[in-house]
Amino acid sequence: MKLSTKLICSSLALILLSIIIGVFSISQMSKINEETDEIDKNWLPTIKAVGELNELMNRFRRSELIHILSTDTSAMKQREQEMSDLIDQIHSKMLDYEKLMSEPGERENYPKFQSAWKEYLGFHEKVLEHSKMNDNAAAAQLASGDEQTAFRQASKVLATLVDINDRGSKESAAIATAA
Repeated sequence: MKLSTKLICSSLALILLSIIIGVFSISQMSKINEETDEIDKNWLPTIKAVGELNELMNRFRRSELIHILSTDTSAMKQREQEMSDLIDQIHSKMLDYEKLMSEPGERENYPKFQSAWKEYLGFHEKVLEHSKMNDNAAAAQLASGDEQTAFRQASKVLATLVDINDRGSKESAAIATAA
């Protein structure tokens, strides 16, 4: 066999090997891209929405507790307006989250959050009635009793929703790493 034939065959073999490696690399990079897109477009926005929802709930609760401590009508009205605005923001964030849900665990647990939040708001109305009349002892008793239990339950469910999405994010990251 001539040297030129050997060089041509070895060059073609190297080109073929390079093509195979290139195709394999592109395939693996595509898998990595899919998983990072999943993290970016699903898991992180969902975790962020739940975190923001939790933060809004905590602000609402703080405003309510400050309302209970207030005896000044003007300060109480300011807190009532703040709570009204926060209710709107919480409702909006709940709608945002509902659009992002993708996991069965989310669909299973989210109604539990809605139920606990609704229960909390029912107690909130009673607390607010007492607080507006400056019956702060009764308002504080309600706020630290059943209302607090409902609030903690809602927060606990939100933590569960974060955990579900955190696990999904870690699974996507593991798949991307393995690729």
